[in-house]
Amino acid sequence: MSFIGDAVSAVGDAVSSVGSAISGVGGAISGAGGAIAGLFADINPIQEAAQMIGQQQQAVNGVADMLKGFIPVVGDAWKGDDADQFAVDLSQKMLQALSGMDMNLGSFLGQLSSAVDIVNQADNAVNGMVGELVDVFDAIF
Repeated sequence: MSFIGDAVSAVGDAVSSVGSAISGVGGAISGAGGAIAGLFADINPIQEAAQMIGQQQQAVNGVADMLKGFIPVVGDAWKGDDADQFAVDLSQKMLQALSGMDMNLGSFLGQLSSAVDIVNQADNAVNGMVGELVDVFDAIF
């Protein structure tokens, strides 16, 4: 039974880490908002937070892979009326929940990447406009 406790603990740790990483993204986005007001955005904190979320996504996948490997072991070792049901619940409920978490993290990372691309495009556009304005002033003076 220590395997089950270890697996549940690992899932709990992964979920907690994902929460921390998402909280970090919120802080990074807030910081980037202030940087945008200063003309150019500092997206490094957002990219660092995205990297943390990517690492947590890998951790979730590692836990899911570990659980997949234990389904046959538990099925062979557990005897009794509920032995089959446990394996079914593990594969259908726990692994599906982890798969859903993986998909949500992947989607969040994709959206975060799109937002970073938009900020970079806006920075480039602003940089071009500032360059044009400097050229106008240079021509006048």
